[in-house]
Amino acid sequence: MEEIRPGIYHLPLGWTSDYLVTGDDGNLLIDTAWESGSMLAAIRQHLGEVGLDLKDITQVFITHSHPDHYGLAGSVKRASGASIAMHRLEADLLVRYRDKRACSARFEKWLSLNGVPERTLPPHPSATATQSISNQVSPDIVYEGGESISIGSHRLQVVWTPGHMPGHICLYDLAEKLLFSGDFLLPTITTNISLSPLEGRPNPLDDFLDSLERVKALDIELVLPAHEHAFTGVRQRVTELLAHHDRRNGEILSILDGSARTAYDIATKMTWARDMGGIPWGLLSPWDQTMALLEALAHLESLNVAGKVSKFTNNGTIYFRLA
Repeated sequence: MEEIRPGIYHLPLGWTSDYLVTGDDGNLLIDTAWESGSMLAAIRQHLGEVGLDLKDITQVFITHSHPDHYGLAGSVKRASGASIAMHRLEADLLVRYRDKRACSARFEKWLSLNGVPERTLPPHPSATATQSISNQVSPDIVYEGGESISIGSHRLQVVWTPGHMPGHICLYDLAEKLLFSGDFLLPTITTNISLSPLEGRPNPLDDFLDSLERVKALDIELVLPAHEHAFTGVRQRVTELLAHHDRRNGEILSILDGSARTAYDIATKMTWARDMGGIPWGLLSPWDQTMALLEALAHLESLNVAGKVSKFTNNGTIYFRLA
């Protein structure tokens, strides 16, 4: 376990990174990993390296409710008595996800509306992933954004950054000029921005772009993300992400060459994972095809709001065309 700043530690847990902020008055764990005995044992081991145990954790801060961030929250709470904190919108989602049958039915209807052939794609990942979190503890604290958390000498500001999830939140340490960014900012890959009928926000891409602009204005020297590695140059990274999504919009507009198309048809003609060299639709896994479709829908809705495309329904299917 690496000490990044005095009292701030990085806990590597496979693909996911947790962070620990320590103080005389308590210890804050930022995110947890997938729910598994091995991951819980790894957290114990990391804490032991600095003379702590799970019982010494006083609060768990959850950036968002995806199971690689929230999965072990219940286990940590049971071992420590720590309070669990997340954004109010993520807490609302946990309640909604408990009805797995309704989530699956709603998402299947969504796929059909957007032109997906029957049984082509699996259920929505969020709907299936809820099987591992639906019995988790509810949060003890809910945030809206703008609150402060004090741990010893550290004062952390809660920053609401919707887009990847409606209630995604980061923690900003002004004194140390650190941003604990969750999945909001990653150093080389672009976080998925999905338009889903299950997650509440009507225009997630514009939410994300607005969040990028707000964070770009903060004085940040080091970003501590939940995946990959710590990085500097936050303003350059924000500029890269804005350009990425602008290029994606341009690709969609070029596909809509005067014809009306479904979101599924558009998604199959796009090139995905450009940060990995580009992967055509046919080489994506079914899971990745699902996420790609939801990302295409997020872009289409943003373009619709901007007046660049229009959408209409014909025989129970939604189509898009150039405005």
